Amino acid sequence: QDLHGRELPHVAVFPLMAKGHTIPLLDLACLLRRRGLAAVTLLTTPGNAAFARAALLAGGVGAGGDAAVVELPFPAGHAPAGGESAEGVASASSFAAFAEATSPLRPRFEDALEAMRPPAGLLVADGFLYWAHASAAALGVPSVSFLGTSAFAHVVRDACVRDKPGASAQGHDDASTTGGTYTVPEFPDLRFSLADLVPPPPPPLMELDAKMAVAVAASHGVIMNTFHDLE
Repeated sequence: QDLHGRELPHVAVFPLMAKGHTIPLLDLACLLRRRGLAAVTLLTTPGNAAFARAALLAGGVGAGGDAAVVELPFPAGHAPAGGESAEGVASASSFAAFAEATSPLRPRFEDALEAMRPPAGLLVADGFLYWAHASAAALGVPSVSFLGTSAFAHVVRDACVRDKPGASAQGHDDASTTGGTYTVPEFPDLRFSLADLVPPPPPPLMELDAKMAVAVAASHGVIMNTFHDLE
């Protein structure tokens, strides 16, 4: 409740188990609480819960009534290789495997989301946790997607997906590709060597990216991690 005894909206926050994705959403949780905008429940795994609680406390948000942390343990034998955090991931293809390995949490996530009291009115979940958005939709909880990298990076990525640089080598016209380089139309001073863009990322990462894109498009909006130094 706020200072006037009114019940606050309840926001569930579900970060990817990676510090670069978790820290911004912990900052968001602290901001919502300090400004009295919402009650917050943060969902994470037992191996990440102590870090989350310490960060909330450091941000001026205590446990209990201020912000709850709900732990979602992996089923026995289903924790990702290398542990519960992406910090143990060694490569891009391994990251895709890590992200996909979070899906065994889905039944416990759904149980936790359904059991929240007061009911959650919004889920903020990482885009890589694409299955969480589908679960929330099935339970009637609207969701917004969190994207961990900068706005600049996402604009450039979207431009590359749209323009398919290097496709001209396969007989397709590409006005942005000349002399073995790709010029990003939104940033005319930004040029990439096609050698840096071809071949595409490993198939597991491409498949994960496609699932993530569907989840982001189906969600009710996007929260972008952006600040001056990051851009």
